[in-house]
This record gives sequence, structure tokens and C-alpha cells, in this order.
Amino acid sequence: MSLGEIYLFETTKAQGYALRQKYHLCICESTWKEEGFAFLFISKADYGGDYPLLKEDYNFFPLDTSYISCNDIVVYSADELAIINPSPIGLLKNEHLRELYNHILASRTMAGWQIKLVGNALKAVL
Repeated sequence: MSLGEIYLFETTKAQGYALRQKYHLCICESTWKEEGFAFLFISKADYGGDYPLLKEDYNFFPLDTSYISCNDIVVYSADELAIINPSPIGLLKNEHLRELYNHILASRTMAGWQIKLVGNALKAVL
């Protein structure tokens, strides 16, 4: 799993749902507070401070605009990912990774340790 890869798989980690398919953006391996891989959800709605993606750039999204959640990361352990066995369906363009980096730093909607984790990972494309 690499920075910028986009996945679609079932998860129980989406708030308010027992199980549902969600798009995930891979950010990095995480050992800060939880071991595993850190992801950002990609959703159909902007929940405040989220980063927009256009279908014209990523034709696998069902809506004209989707949003990378900039409020919280989600971490999956190696064991969870082994069970899920996800395959990437796309890759976020470097220009959008750079914009996402600036957007997250400007929005300040994530917890400080998460901003640092995501920011350090996204610095690879600056």
C-alpha cells in the first residue's frame, strides 16, 4: 500500500454504519497511536473542511464531486487488511496530493497528531 492509492472496500469504521462500502485514500503506515495503515475516507458529502475531487479527474467515482475527509484518519491493522485484501482502484494525482497537504494544514479540522502524521506523509510529493 502506497501514498495516494485509492481503495473501495467494506468497513465497519464508518460512523453510524455497521458495514458499508467506502472509498479510502491510503496515506501511510502508522505506528503513532495505532499500528497499521492510515487512510482518509472519501465521501459523497462535504462534512466541513473536506477536500473536493472531481469525477472528470477520477472517473471511477459515481458522483460529479466526491470529498476527501479532512476531519479524522482511519487506521486498519495489518491483520484487518489481510482479511479485507483490498486492491487499488486508482491513484490520486500528485497535484491533488500537494493541494490536499495545503488544505489539511489550512483547515485545522484534524487532531494535531493526525495533521502531523498526514502532513509528514504528504511531504513526499512536495
